[in-house]
Amino acid sequence: RYRRSPGGDLAGTRRCCTRRGGPTMKLPTLPAYPQPAHDEALSSWVERIGLFYGCTYDHWLGPVAAQLGAPQSATTTDVDADPRCRDLFIEWTGLAPALVPPILKGARKDLMPPLARLAFCPACWDEDVGAGHQPYIRREWSQWSCVHCRRHQAFLASRATVVDPFRRVLAWLPLWR
Repeated sequence: RYRRSPGGDLAGTRRCCTRRGGPTMKLPTLPAYPQPAHDEALSSWVERIGLFYGCTYDHWLGPVAAQLGAPQSATTTDVDADPRCRDLFIEWTGLAPALVPPILKGARKDLMPPLARLAFCPACWDEDVGAGHQPYIRREWSQWSCVHCRRHQAFLASRATVVDPFRRVLAWLPLWR
């Protein structure tokens, strides 16, 4: 379920989370990371890699945003729609492009904004965990029209953008006004 990069080992893997640099920074190849699922959204896989290294999604995207010359914030970087993000993770992991989740077509009107892509099927996630895998966000759940899981015929639930219980306003709240 976890892949080691060629020549990589698990020793010293936490160092990648704390490195900072400018747009010219060459990111090291990740020594180990969770394998992407065949129907997983790119942002979900990126988040799972960050969790593997003990980082929050915002912190994990800092080096990615810096490499792309973008503001260092998960709220302004649409990992799912930017092919440069996907290319960066192909380079960073050494995975073949066919194995890395594809980008979502960001120009499509049925695609939800990044901070609204929080829907999940509790039954799917229970099955993931029961099979010994990390739960992940499926690409199909990223569309406005998707309100239920086709497999389980159940409504999707939503998770908070931030796990911080003291945060008063969720980042996606303006989308619902």
